[in-house]
Amino acid sequence: MCDPGRDRHTAIGGLSRVLRATVDGSPSADAIPELARRIRAAGAGRVGFVLGTQASLEANWALLQLVKANCPDAELFWVGGADADAIVKHDAFLMDADKSANTAGVKLLAEWAGNVGDAAALRAAELALLVVLEDDVVSRLDGAPAPALAYFGTQANPTAAAAAILIPVAHVVEMDATYVNRQGRVQRARRATNPLGEAVPAYQALDTLGAALGKAPNTRMPVATFLAMARVIPRLAGLDYRGLGTGGKLIAPAASAAAEAK
Repeated sequence: MCDPGRDRHTAIGGLSRVLRATVDGSPSADAIPELARRIRAAGAGRVGFVLGTQASLEANWALLQLVKANCPDAELFWVGGADADAIVKHDAFLMDADKSANTAGVKLLAEWAGNVGDAAALRAAELALLVVLEDDVVSRLDGAPAPALAYFGTQANPTAAAAAILIPVAHVVEMDATYVNRQGRVQRARRATNPLGEAVPAYQALDTLGAALGKAPNTRMPVATFLAMARVIPRLAGLDYRGLGTGGKLIAPAASAAAEAK
């Protein structure tokens, strides 16, 4: 890890950490039920969900399954780019310009889902409510793309500040999860410490939201969630947590996976 990367551990327990759920700026024990109510109130076709390039495969899968089961008319998006607090420096050897942990994983899931719009599509969408998973979309788009935002996040940032509903989620070191690096290698992260404050892994928070909407995506357990992905996504076929080991596994190229699926 590069020197700037080593300094990032301070954010885990720092003052910028999101520790409590809020609704309209006030602490709330009912933030997720209230979000479910506002999703219903927004109406069909007026709600959008943004996959998170900072979020794990399991969290993004939870979001896809939540939308499929409860909000089939909602729009899905992903937004590339840098968050407000991202390290700017990059090089051709070690430091990638893309500082998001799971951009390749989001591209993989978006490719499989087939109905995920990009930043341009999000800017053009006419939404009443946008639910954002971990990425600082307000910074990436230079402004809020919808009148109302709900944010599942770990750190205070412009998206958290703009959110009407804020849900704290666990940092990568506080949960078991998987990510895909720029080489296409699925890597396993192991929990090193317990989540702070009210935070839980995003895949569990989204499972709770799904239950509040009527049908949970059944993503509370990361091992089972990964297996569910691997059963239906050809490029993850045959993978499981144990097989990933400590070095991870390269996923199949898109072309070869498509050929095998036929």
